[in-house]
Amino acid sequence: MTRDTVSTTLQVEVDHAPPRVLGRLAPIDVIDIANSSTLTEVPVEFIGWEDADLSGSPQWVHWLMRDENQRQISSGSSLLGMLQEGQAITWTGTVDLIGDGMNPPLQDYEVGFWIEGWDSAGNPLATEGNSKSDPVREPVDLNGDHELQWIRFGALGAQLTVERISADREIVANGDKIEVTAWIGNLGGTTNSGFVVGFYSGNSDTPFATQKLNGIADESIPITATWVAEKGVDRVIVIVDIENEITEVDESDNSASVGVSVDYAFGLGWVEGARQNLLAVIGIIIAMIVL
Repeated sequence: MTRDTVSTTLQVEVDHAPPRVLGRLAPIDVIDIANSSTLTEVPVEFIGWEDADLSGSPQWVHWLMRDENQRQISSGSSLLGMLQEGQAITWTGTVDLIGDGMNPPLQDYEVGFWIEGWDSAGNPLATEGNSKSDPVREPVDLNGDHELQWIRFGALGAQLTVERISADREIVANGDKIEVTAWIGNLGGTTNSGFVVGFYSGNSDTPFATQKLNGIADESIPITATWVAEKGVDRVIVIVDIENEITEVDESDNSASVGVSVDYAFGLGWVEGARQNLLAVIGIIIAMIVL
């Protein structure tokens, strides 16, 4: 023990840098809703960066689901597992997007993810590119739909639809022959399986015409059938895949109809034609009188 004075210096290092989420590796682009049971454990994976220690504090992934009009449908959160190697961080886990089943995801709904947590110094995860209003992005080189932040719910299999239907005339006489055209589309994945499209007169259970399509990609295919107008029938209905050969997530848009008005007895359809072309009829009458 001596009476000599010794100078000492205490150096304190303070960690002010927040940990950052750099990207989302899963899910990417589309979440398949064909099998709803898989939506209770959807795998998620994120990558990030932290220059200090992130262990010892939990990190949670939050999600928000919205419809095609960007209205919030549901939300939730799950605890994540974390692996830190140097400054690189990987978060993994699963999320339940079904919950109580009251608001299941539908075709074209979207979901976004963000992570909350803090490092050992108490710095919260940075919210830039990682928040409810600014969900975590997927890497550009993995993206296939030009949307980085929101993941769409959809069918990886075929999703058939009747896009529209029209008749060459909508006011007709009983017994007239009318051409009805329907445009068949596919909102999901390409299918090479064949399916049958049926044309129905009103509420009839038997189609008056059918046509088979040998698969469909991301396209619109017009098909035409001739309908003989019947008194008392006010519409022609088209139903796609009437034999249920294609497994689909949502079949609510597999049919469409066009209204018709059978207003005249057989052979008097010219009356409507004359009404719609009154000036031409008057001209013909005047020409006959002059001649």
